[in-house]
Amino acid sequence: MHFSDQFLDEVVARNDIADVVSGYVTLTRKGGNLFGLCPFHNEKTPSFSVAPDKQIYHCFGCKKGGGVINFIMEIEGLSFPEAVEFLAKRANIPLPAEDEARSNADRLRRRVLELNRTAARWYYEQLQLPQGAAVQAYLDKRQIRRGIAVRFGMGASLDQWDALLRAMTDKGFTKQELLASGLVVNGKNGGLYDKFRNRLMLPVIDVRGDVVGFGSRVIDKSEPKYMNTTETVAYSKRRVLYGLNLAKKTKRPNMILCEGNLDVVTLHQAGFDNAVACMGTALTQEQIRLLSRFTRELVLCYDNDGAGRMATDRALELLQNSEFTVKVLRLPQRLVDGHYVKQDADDFIKYQGKDAFEQLLSGSANGIEFTMSEIAAKYDLKDDKGRIAYAGKYSAPDYETILASGCGLAIENTMIYHTPEVKEQLEKFGIPVLVERSSYETDPLARMEWVKLYGILLGKQQEAEQLFDTQVQRVAPLENQQPTGKTVAFFSITSNNLVTVRKGSDYVARMIEMAGGSYVFADLTDSGNNLATINLSLEDFYAGAKDADVLLYNSTIEGSIASTEQLVEKCPLLAQFKAVQNGNVWCTAQSLFQQSMELPDLILDMNRVFTEGTPADSELTFLTHVE
Repeated sequence: MHFSDQFLDEVVARNDIADVVSGYVTLTRKGGNLFGLCPFHNEKTPSFSVAPDKQIYHCFGCKKGGGVINFIMEIEGLSFPEAVEFLAKRANIPLPAEDEARSNADRLRRRVLELNRTAARWYYEQLQLPQGAAVQAYLDKRQIRRGIAVRFGMGASLDQWDALLRAMTDKGFTKQELLASGLVVNGKNGGLYDKFRNRLMLPVIDVRGDVVGFGSRVIDKSEPKYMNTTETVAYSKRRVLYGLNLAKKTKRPNMILCEGNLDVVTLHQAGFDNAVACMGTALTQEQIRLLSRFTRELVLCYDNDGAGRMATDRALELLQNSEFTVKVLRLPQRLVDGHYVKQDADDFIKYQGKDAFEQLLSGSANGIEFTMSEIAAKYDLKDDKGRIAYAGKYSAPDYETILASGCGLAIENTMIYHTPEVKEQLEKFGIPVLVERSSYETDPLARMEWVKLYGILLGKQQEAEQLFDTQVQRVAPLENQQPTGKTVAFFSITSNNLVTVRKGSDYVARMIEMAGGSYVFADLTDSGNNLATINLSLEDFYAGAKDADVLLYNSTIEGSIASTEQLVEKCPLLAQFKAVQNGNVWCTAQSLFQQSMELPDLILDMNRVFTEGTPADSELTFLTHVE
């Protein structure tokens, strides 16, 4: 939404910075300014200053400062438009309408938010009355104290078909608004009834303080055990995290990501006020971006069952190329009547206590350690072959040809490299890392030399060296060829509308050069956690690749593309690209980069495309023409 200068001036004028900051910081006057402990970093001596005459704040410790809008952006983790809306709402200033359709949609959203807040108050009131006794008994059974229940705004839905419907209608909300909020649903006979009945109610509050929806849990044996608000004009489960409205104020250096709402409640009650949970969905890119406003370190604390491990693996995959430091807290199983059963965070706190959880938290493994220890359980690490097989999980050579000669080991293949963390984990199990290299090989031929390491490990060094020499000779003639003059982009499109490209220092850029092409992003050498790739906006990708002669689509990330129509549907901007218009788009085989000894095949494929234009797919090994 666009705000005029006049509207912004009014918002700032009606939100005195001293009054706003006082809602977050205890201020003491010293001369003309006010001082307090900085809310943005830990300190014992006040260095945070507010100047009422200038309407600014400044911290002499962490150097943060600005006006009232900037303060709200920092303290609440909001964007500029969100901070302006926050302050306008605080001062009861109506937002400017843009057009009738937008105005109607905004009006409905505001009414749904108002309805949600009113319903949350009503649920809370029911919990305090005799009709809420069953839900209160359930809270007592779960050992959830009254103070924490109040902090999370917990309430009780009654064991009646239309109690909330009648209460909200009496307060002036229409049936259309109730339906839009998801709090009531249509019955088979055309009537309406309450969606949530005889349940513990957990309001879902976003970082702006709006009640956007509800989570709930049954208090008996009925199903479904958990029920959340459906998607509405105010609520999208992909874009919200339960408890973040409280956790964003934590002084701890990280956020704990749990599975369930009640895990979050129990952790906050135990003093871990940095716990949040997804709303009945796997971790999403939208939630990752939301978390990035408040922390750069995540601790994954999912249940220790199969579903929890899958959720952990999925989250690690999503966070692999992010700016987050990621750790995994693995909850041990609990012995009950001679059998081990799974525990969630709520169980662990109740049975082992908060001190034991603190110890687990401080000793949580990073993402690599977690993955390696999970896979280590699949191998007999007391056996030489088992240790070699485990080592094989953490490199990317092509060892299939060696294995075919009779070694008999089944080594899984993956794209994790010998980083210092990997080396440390391998050596814990007595597995020497015999070849010391940088954590990521940028030369295709050097990557192929990994096969020599496996020759040593498997006792087949001669066969490995012969395989390596044969593959090198296949691409040797290209060294004497002149460049083709073809400009090339190698890319994939992510699920959140970013474009992943290889950096100029990456081995893929070197392969394009060996094949006679010129990589359009050769100058991209941005440093970061990911040594190989960088995510670009669609606009930046367009600027760099719209005139490229050849587009190579990397199917490893998001799957194969069968036609230009499918590609353009995925990203309409690509219709303006020269290579798309000229029919010079190629898709790589999905499993290609897991076999380093097959890289010569891709180099030769690229060379044929760059020199012959459109060779038949049957003449290529790893490239498929996108018609």
